[in-house]
Amino acid sequence: MDLIAKIDDLVVFIEVKYRNNTNY
Repeated sequence: MDLIAKIDDLVVFIEVKYRNNTNY
């Protein structure tokens, strides 16, 4: 289980969600 990879994936997910909210 790669912790760094999991955190990086989570950061990307939050970044995309934040971008979608701001684009609204």
